[in-house]
Amino acid sequence: MFLGGCSGLPSTSKVPQAAADPAQLEVKELLAQSNIDPLTRYLDRHGSTRSALTEQVRSERDKRCTQIADTYAAREKTVANLERLEKGYRYSCPVVVQAFSAQVTRSDAPATPGETAPGGVAATASPAPSVPSAGSDKDKASFEKCYLPFAIKNYREAYKVCKAPAAMGDARAQYDLGFSARVLQLYPEAVQWTQRSAEQGLPEAQLHLGQLYQQGQGLPKSQSKAAEQFGRAAAQGLAEAQYMTGLTYYRGEGVRRDAKQALHWFSLAAAQGHGNAQLYVGRMYVQGEGVAVDKKMGHKWLLSAAERRVAQAQFQVGMMYAQGIGVDADEVQAYIWLNLALAGGLGEAAAPRDKIALKLSPAQLANAQQRSRRMQESMH
Repeated sequence: MFLGGCSGLPSTSKVPQAAADPAQLEVKELLAQSNIDPLTRYLDRHGSTRSALTEQVRSERDKRCTQIADTYAAREKTVANLERLEKGYRYSCPVVVQAFSAQVTRSDAPATPGETAPGGVAATASPAPSVPSAGSDKDKASFEKCYLPFAIKNYREAYKVCKAPAAMGDARAQYDLGFSARVLQLYPEAVQWTQRSAEQGLPEAQLHLGQLYQQGQGLPKSQSKAAEQFGRAAAQGLAEAQYMTGLTYYRGEGVRRDAKQALHWFSLAAAQGHGNAQLYVGRMYVQGEGVAVDKKMGHKWLLSAAERRVAQAQFQVGMMYAQGIGVDADEVQAYIWLNLALAGGLGEAAAPRDKIALKLSPAQLANAQQRSRRMQESMH
C-alpha cells in the first residue's frame, strides 16, 4: 500500500518565524508536520474563522493533494491502486480520488493482494473502522480544548484537558492523552489510552502502542508485538509506521530478517517523503540489499533524503560525488554536501570535506561555501 488517511508529503509552505499567539503557533506546528488529514480537520473545525490562517492551511492542503494527483497519474488505473488512494485520501482529496476512479476499469475479479505487514495485515486491507468523534456542541468544545494544546506540544495541558473527550470514546483524544501521558512518563495511563485508541483502528495509536512495546514502557518489552502494531499502522499507510516496519525486517527485530520486505516498506514511506526511509532505500540500492545493485537509483534516493536534511544521507551523497559512484565525480558538489552534513552534526564529514577543500581553487571554494549556505536555507 502506498499511502494512508493520515499520511502526507513533505511540507512546501514557509511557516512564519514567530508565533504571536496560540492560534498562530498551532498553524506553525500543523504545517510543519507531514500528514494531510490534520490540515483538513483544522479547516473543518474553523470554517470561515481565522481567515488568514485557514487560507494558509487550505493552500498547503491543496498543494499536497496536487502532489498526490501527480503521483497517481503515473500509476496503473487498477482497482488495487484505487483502493489505496481511497484509503489514504478520500477525506482530504476527494476530487483526486474521483478523477482516478473515473479512469479505473472495474471487474468482478478481486484486486491483487499486496505485501503483508507483520501480524498478517495486508497492505491493501479494507479501510480501518471509522473513528468515532464527539457529536454535540459541548463534546466538540471539549475536543477543541484537547486538540490545541496537543497540536502545540503542550503535553502537560493536553494531559489535563484530553481526559473528557477520551472518556467519551473519541479515538484521537485517546491517542493524544496516551501520547501526552508517555511524555510525562505516566506509562500505565499511556498504555491504557493508547490501547483504546488503537483498538478503534487509529494508525497513529497503533504506531505509538508499538513504540511502547518496543521500549517496554508500561508493558513487557516485546519486539514481536511491537512489529505487529507497526505493521497494522503501516498497512493503513502511515509513513512513520511503514519506516518502522521496514526497520523490523531490515534488522530482524520481532520478525525474520527479510531485505526484500524491508525495501518494500521503506519504499512506501520514502514515496511519502520520509527522509530516513529514503536514506535506507538509497543505501540498499547502492549495496544491492534486497534488490540488484543500482548506484544511480541509490544516488537518487540518497539525494532526496539529503535534501530533507538527513545528515547521514548528505554525507553519503558527498562521498559519492567525491568518488564518482553513481554520478560523475564533482569535487565542488562533494564539498557542498559534506559541508551540509557537518553543519547537520555529523562530525565524520569534517576530514573528507577538508581534504577536498585543499583541491579546490579559492574561487571554487568560495562558490561551494556560498552554494552550501543557500542550500541550507532553502531545504525543507
